[in-house]
Amino acid sequence: IMGTPAYMAPEQAGGGTKFVGPEADVWALGVMLYELCCGERPIDTAGPVMEAVARVAKGEVSQLRTKAPAVPTDLSLIAHKCLSTDPRD
Repeated sequence: IMGTPAYMAPEQAGGGTKFVGPEADVWALGVMLYELCCGERPIDTAGPVMEAVARVAKGEVSQLRTKAPAVPTDLSLIAHKCLSTDPRD
């Protein structure tokens, strides 16, 4: 496993680095967009590194509009599409 846990795609955090490609960059873009919209990351990566990596591998992302209701629906949809746990999405 290599990378910064906060911006790692679930497949990367799960150890599937040989399958990581441009989709992982889309995930990282989604993390940054989410972070810009509400001021926090979609997955809490505080604490021990391996626990943070395990949370990222699950890919459970809180709804952006719950944390930042003023964010336009379309922008929220784009962020969540980037943060899909299935890289093919």
